[in-house]
Amino acid sequence: MNIFFDIDQTLISHNGLIRPLAAHVIDRLISESHVVYIWSGLGVRVEEVRALGLIDKVNGVYAKPTERFERGLKELNIPVRPDAVVDDHPEIVDHFGGVVVWPYFWPDETDQEMILVYERLTEIARNNGVDS
Repeated sequence: MNIFFDIDQTLISHNGLIRPLAAHVIDRLISESHVVYIWSGLGVRVEEVRALGLIDKVNGVYAKPTERFERGLKELNIPVRPDAVVDDHPEIVDHFGGVVVWPYFWPDETDQEMILVYERLTEIARNNGVDS
């Protein structure tokens, strides 16, 4: 599957610290032959993705459409359509399918949200990319 992760409050807190288990889950998804991308409603965030140590793992970093999602893919030159998205904004997950996460505003070492993300994405993949 082509899986797109949002960055702000999904992968990182307000001060740029990566969510617990995020890198591990991305590594695991890639090892299972999924293709991972990162996008942001604030634009292309290559330097942030590099600082997180994820730049060499993901297949691309893009600006995220925040409305008119299908048209936005074309306007923002995103080369593939997401099979699943991981985001703290439910409207984009409702459109493409995927997993809505609890916003990660403050660093919290006890946060286990990425375990739920992995389990849900695995279920979607088992259903041939269909979000049930």
